[in-house]
Amino acid sequence: MIEYLQAMEHRMTDRLSGRMDSLEQRVTGRMDSLEQRVTAMVAANTELLTSVSESLQREMRAGFERIDNRFDAMERRLDRHGSLLQTGARWTLRMATWSERVDKGNIEHDKRIGKLEERIFKIEERRPPAANEGA
Repeated sequence: MIEYLQAMEHRMTDRLSGRMDSLEQRVTGRMDSLEQRVTAMVAANTELLTSVSESLQREMRAGFERIDNRFDAMERRLDRHGSLLQTGARWTLRMATWSERVDKGNIEHDKRIGKLEERIFKIEERRPPAANEGA
C-alpha cells in the first residue's frame, strides 16, 4: 500500500509540477507581453512628449522673435522721440535766453526813450514860443 501511495504521490507531484510549469510559462508569457506593451507605450509617450516639446519650443522662439522685432521697432521710435525732445529742449532754452536778452534790451531802450522824452519836454518848456510856430 505504501508503494501505491508513493506512486500516487509521485504521479500527483508530476502532474502538479507539469501544471506549475504550464502556469509559469503562461504567466511568463503574459508578463513578457505586458512588458512589451508597456515598453511600446513608454516609447510612444516619449516620442509624443518630445514632439510636443519641440513644437512648443519652435512656437516660443517664433513668438519671442516677433516680440523682439516689436521691441526693436519701439526702441528706434523712442530713440527718435528722445532726440527730438532733446533738440526741442535745446531750442526752447535758446529761445528763452534770446527772449530774455531781447526783453532786457527793449527795457533799456524804453528807459532811454523815456529819458529822451523827458529831456525834450524840459527843453521845450524852457524855450520861449516862437512867433512863426503857430503859422
